[in-house]
Amino acid sequence: MTMRDKIKFIINNYFDWRFFWLDPTEKQEKIKIQSNLFINQNPDGEKKFIELFKSNFPEYKISKVSYFIDEDRCLCYEVIIDQTKYFCCISIFNYFLFYEFSNSSKKHINPGENKIVDQIYFNSVSKSFKDIEWITNEELIEPIEQFNSGYNQDPCDELDNPIYVGDLLSRFH
Repeated sequence: MTMRDKIKFIINNYFDWRFFWLDPTEKQEKIKIQSNLFINQNPDGEKKFIELFKSNFPEYKISKVSYFIDEDRCLCYEVIIDQTKYFCCISIFNYFLFYEFSNSSKKHINPGENKIVDQIYFNSVSKSFKDIEWITNEELIEPIEQFNSGYNQDPCDELDNPIYVGDLLSRFH
C-alpha cells in the first residue's frame, strides 16, 4: 500500500470535515479505539523507548509532553540535543515525526538529514514500536482538500490554518 493510500485510509476512517471545523463527531470515538489498539500492540513500547533512548543517548535529555494519547493522536516527547529543542512524535497511526524548534520556528527532520535523529529512529523508536514508519516533510505538508474547502459552508472561504496530513497524525504538527 502506498503512503497516499495509507493516508487516504486514515482520512476516510478516522476524520471528517466536522472533526476539524465544528463540534466533536463520532470519528473521535474511532480515534480512541485506535489509540487503545496502538497501546495494546505496543504494551511496553513507551517504556522500552525511554529506556533505549536513555541508554543509547545518555548525553541528551528527554521528557514526555503529551499525556492524552487519544487527544494528541500521538506520544510526544521533548528532546534536548546540544541545547537545541526537538519534539519527537510517535503517532497512533504508526508514523514517526521529529521536529526541530528554534527561534519560534518548526522544521521537520526527514530521514537522512540528521545523523543523531536517524540513530534515535533506528536504535530507539523502531525497536520499541511495531511497524513505525518515518514520514517525510513532503508527505506531512500535503493539504487535505476535503477539509480545507467548505469552511463556514462556503468553498470560496480562505483558510488561515489549512489542514495538512501532519495535522491528522499528531496534534503537535
